[in-house]
Amino acid sequence: MQEIIINDSVYVAIAANINKTAWRAPKSQSGNGFSKAFLEYIRLLYTPEEAAVAQHLKIVKDIFSTTIEPTSFMTATQLAKVSGISRTEIDKALRQMSDKNVDESYGHVRLLTCPMTLYTVVPKFLNQNH
Repeated sequence: MQEIIINDSVYVAIAANINKTAWRAPKSQSGNGFSKAFLEYIRLLYTPEEAAVAQHLKIVKDIFSTTIEPTSFMTATQLAKVSGISRTEIDKALRQMSDKNVDESYGHVRLLTCPMTLYTVVPKFLNQNH
């Protein structure tokens, strides 16, 4: 099993990805960086191993769009290549994220779940894990 070293940067990378959408990730009170509460929220959604993968997933910038650019999607093989994580570990993380509904799967390609839908995931997730 490949060891994955995790620090806060993976959660910040996920927040930065979410911040590219129209809804934006909440900023800290000082305006420097993201809200500590929001980063904790992301930590609830993703284990460190999942976050190491999720930070590389792209996000749909407008959930009301009727089309999604094909380049927005990533395969597990592409994720392994950009992340440096083994395909086996990528598959495991994607399976876990899919089970929790924190990523979007369209056949063999994935996207990061839109922040507008995350609020429906957390109560279900917390009830299962706390």
